[in-house]
Amino acid sequence: MKESNINFERIRKLVSLTEGNNAKLPDYNGPIVFFDGICNLCNHSVDFVLRYEKGDHLKFASLQSDFARQLLSGFDLPEFLDSIIFRVNGINYFESDAVIEISRHLKFPYNILKYANWVPKKLRDLVYRFIAKYRYDIFGERLICRVPSKELSDRFF
Repeated sequence: MKESNINFERIRKLVSLTEGNNAKLPDYNGPIVFFDGICNLCNHSVDFVLRYEKGDHLKFASLQSDFARQLLSGFDLPEFLDSIIFRVNGINYFESDAVIEISRHLKFPYNILKYANWVPKKLRDLVYRFIAKYRYDIFGERLICRVPSKELSDRFF
């Protein structure tokens, strides 16, 4: 089966076409969901969060974006990043912790997932990693990253 690990070297190659553009990236310190922009499951998850979010305060960036690459380059991240990242208040949450933290921003009944932290982290992350490993095989992938609609463009970096 096809490995779904995200290699930052691969991301650098994917965004190399935009590296000549020295546009200043937005200075933003609010909550951000970093997701795999070519993963269908990840994109459907972003749609779900947009639909059931309590307010319009979450922002989104694909892991393949210049914004994500530059913002996350200052952190000690694994070479093969296979996780959603939720950054809020200067803290990066990964894997099941990211899902739980994002759920705190959702409407009832979806925000009940925030109580999943009673499940041992090793078990939660085991399930998360299993899904992440096979997400391309099960849900497929896109050839290009998501392009948000005009209505949602201010929510994406």
